[in-house]
Amino acid sequence: MWKLFFHMFKIIIGNEDHEVDSVDGGYGYEFLPIMLSFFQNCIAYGGDGFFEYKIENDTPFSLLKKAIARILFIDKNSGDPGESSVSSMKLLGTVLENCLGKIDDSLPEVLQILHSELEQSPQKIYKSSILQTFCMCFVYNANLTYACLENLGYTEYLLKSLFSSMNIFTKTYEIRRVLYGIS
Repeated sequence: MWKLFFHMFKIIIGNEDHEVDSVDGGYGYEFLPIMLSFFQNCIAYGGDGFFEYKIENDTPFSLLKKAIARILFIDKNSGDPGESSVSSMKLLGTVLENCLGKIDDSLPEVLQILHSELEQSPQKIYKSSILQTFCMCFVYNANLTYACLENLGYTEYLLKSLFSSMNIFTKTYEIRRVLYGIS
């Protein structure tokens, strides 16, 4: 399963020799939203292999972090943060929900990504996915999330963004996710 995970992400984001500042993904980049369920299932049901299995000095988790950074870079520089950016937020949410206690060291990085993306005044659907992922940080570990927010100085901005944007959550699954996070 993990070999397929690696190969699918390489097809989507491109190889390491791909130009770092290129706004093109791999030749399967446009299929990320279609492949989202596959990646989410690997994360949810793959157990410790998500953090332990290695190919080319990468674990699936470290590859996922690189992939998300690359996806957000491509979408930001192509002028259209669309479905791929939403998919990257859904992947982060899946990790937060299913890997409890295993990514403590990466939580500040996740919050920085969320803060950075939210500051760019994203479209409604993308803003919704960012805020849902933010709520999943509280599911992951509420105390650690608050501590990280305070250390980074993001508490007021992110919480104001969340509570002032409650009207953008219109679908049942969005409302459930937000309530799950803040409860």
